[in-house]
This record gives sequence, structure tokens and C-alpha cells, in this order.
Amino acid sequence: MTERDFAYIADKGLNAIRIPVPYFIFGDVKPFVGCVEYLDKAFNWAEKYGLQILIDLHTAPGSQNGFDNGGICGVCKWGQNPEEVEFVLNVLERLAQRYGNREGL
Repeated sequence: MTERDFAYIADKGLNAIRIPVPYFIFGDVKPFVGCVEYLDKAFNWAEKYGLQILIDLHTAPGSQNGFDNGGICGVCKWGQNPEEVEFVLNVLERLAQRYGNREGL
């Protein structure tokens, strides 16, 4: 996605964008690379064009649902590991702290 996409979406009369993000968005889970700077850009563009963002934490370590969108098909172990549940709650808290007061949320 680029700024041009946000302008196009706004021009078509839509008002919100759902952005799926991984649990490793902050770059603190090896070997995954973080991507929070892209969500920062998305918020800047959304606000520029009067759009809202729905942040969708789309994955959890060990898979949250057993489907391929969790990164591991046929496995659903996340809810069985208290440390991983706590890690995901921490990611959600960090997202809330970073974006909670943004106009585009």
C-alpha cells in the first residue's frame, strides 16, 4: 500500500481501512522482521485523507486458530501457553499506547 492507495480509497467514498498486523510488528521476535514503521506511515496517510484505521492483530505465536492465516496450518497452541498469551496482550497494549490517541484510529 502506498499513499496513492489511501487517496484512492478516500476518493471512492470509503472511510476505513482494516490493516492486519503480525504479533512480531515491533521486531522483537526472531527471526521475524518488525514492520511498525509501515503502520506509522499508514496512520499518517489515513489522517491526511480523513480515513480511519482498524488495527487487526492477525497472528499469534503458535497460531491462534489453526488456519493458515495464523502462519501455521493445523496447529492451534497459542492459548495453551500463558507466556505467549501474555506476550500478545503486551503487543496489544503497546499498539494501544502508540496509536490510542491518533485521530485515525
